[in-house]
Amino acid sequence: MKTNSLLSVAALTMRPLVPRYGKDSSRGAPEETEGALVNFGPEQSRRKFLTTSAQASQEAADLAHQSHEGGVADFLEAMTLRGRL
Repeated sequence: MKTNSLLSVAALTMRPLVPRYGKDSSRGAPEETEGALVNFGPEQSRRKFLTTSAQASQEAADLAHQSHEGGVADFLEAMTLRGRL
């Protein structure tokens, strides 16, 4: 009986919060959706730019490593180039 009473008190305590949560959480949804859609294009462009940059950095690091292995560049030079990733 004591458990049922505690559950009843908890349910009565939480009841006023449920409708308010629904109203508050859906109020900003259209603006959030619009913001996400507006930002989608620029974020795709940014992602493409960052992917291309990462690939270029990896190629530079590979070339630095090959230069070091081939004796064209010293170890410090190769590590300096690799540190710029």
